Amino acid sequence: MKRLILALIIVMVGIVALEPFGIVMPTDAQMIGAGVLLAIMVFAIGLLWQEKPQDEREATLIDRRGKHAFYVGLAVGSIGLIYGAFSHKVDWWLVAVVGSMLMIKLVRKM
Repeated sequence: MKRLILALIIVMVGIVALEPFGIVMPTDAQMIGAGVLLAIMVFAIGLLWQEKPQDEREATLIDRRGKHAFYVGLAVGSIGLIYGAFSHKVDWWLVAVVGSMLMIKLVRKM
């Protein structure tokens, strides 16, 4: 239940930070606050939150979730690179993220 609530909060803060529909018209301070809150939440959940499995079945499920998260991140990054290539504007951070994901996968296999 905690994961679902955190996922919904991240989605809501992300929508506020992106402000896709132009309805809210937040001030600069609100946008900075939403961006900082989103960055803190992503950092805390992605890097600091450690799950402790109760048995080997849960350990397997945690490993699968990590693998699926890697593949989804790689797919979204690749789609971003393809879109950037077609629009003739590839962001350097997108290349760095996809490249580092692939490097970690190659190094971990050794």
